[in-house]
Amino acid sequence: MDQTTSNMIKFFREVADDLDNHRLTHHQIFELGQFYMKYEYEHDTEDISESDTYKYMFTGWYIHQQMANMENQNPQAED
Repeated sequence: MDQTTSNMIKFFREVADDLDNHRLTHHQIFELGQFYMKYEYEHDTEDISESDTYKYMFTGWYIHQQMANMENQNPQAED
């Protein structure tokens, strides 16, 4: 395994740990959500099934809900 791959593995494990432990700002979660959407749905819209469309919409809703919950838990958190 090359160094770049090792660094990516470490990075994504740390991101997952930070998500699990609520150590990310709203802005970081938003950017991760954007990255997730781009990675997950990076293809022509004609190829997106109805099921994938629902997944995309509900994932956005879920991220929004998590951000709202975090804001309610810590109203002084920075964006």
